[in-house]
Amino acid sequence: MSPIRLEVKDYIAVVTIDYPPVNAMAVDAYGHIIEIFDELHDRDDARVVVLTATGERAFCAGVDVRSRIPGAPAPRKDHGRTAREGLIASGKAPFGLPEIDVGLLGGARHSFRLFPQGVVRRMHYTAERLSAQEAYRLGAVHKVVPPDRLMDEAMSDAAVIAAKMPIGIRLAKEGLNTVEWMDLKNGYRFEQCLRDYRLAMLLAFGFWVQTAGAPSFPVSAHPLRDVAMERLSAALIDLDAGQLLHEL
Repeated sequence: MSPIRLEVKDYIAVVTIDYPPVNAMAVDAYGHIIEIFDELHDRDDARVVVLTATGERAFCAGVDVRSRIPGAPAPRKDHGRTAREGLIASGKAPFGLPEIDVGLLGGARHSFRLFPQGVVRRMHYTAERLSAQEAYRLGAVHKVVPPDRLMDEAMSDAAVIAAKMPIGIRLAKEGLNTVEWMDLKNGYRFEQCLRDYRLAMLLAFGFWVQTAGAPSFPVSAHPLRDVAMERLSAALIDLDAGQLLHEL
């Protein structure tokens, strides 16, 4: 069985890392994860992905240094609990950058997207860890929950996203990924210039509502049905609907 597993159910993909005892991954495992996410990008039955891991000691201890440096000693056990758990963390999850203690560098650039610069520098220089509660205070995670509720919370959030209009989520993600590295003015201008995308999403939303795409609302009772239909009709006046549907 592969140490990285993929399951898809109800439009939710679960990718599980299974590298006991602390999920320190060999270099080729990173390539495997990229392949899995590339595959999910092209699958219609997967709208959201939950990345998780087995065991209780660590979500992911990073790269297995023994796979990168021939003859390198195994890292001390306490490094194995260093984790980068993402947006939902268990109450016992620590966050850290232990590379300085094992003769490596890396991870700081991604950490700047989660933590303030001064915090990342201290973590990088000292290998000190932050608790899940401190990560929450700094805005790096959205929720801190007991370990036995972690997967349930992640799946609950995933279900909310999976129930949204698929093309809307896809366009939102592509837009966010693009503007993240742009300055404020150009990022805002980029979003405002997505006229075709916005109209495409509007058209898709109209058909999505008509076909009961929102499972929690009957079409006749959908709170945005009338607005969507009115705007959809207006948009179709200026659009080649057949061409737009082809693009969708």
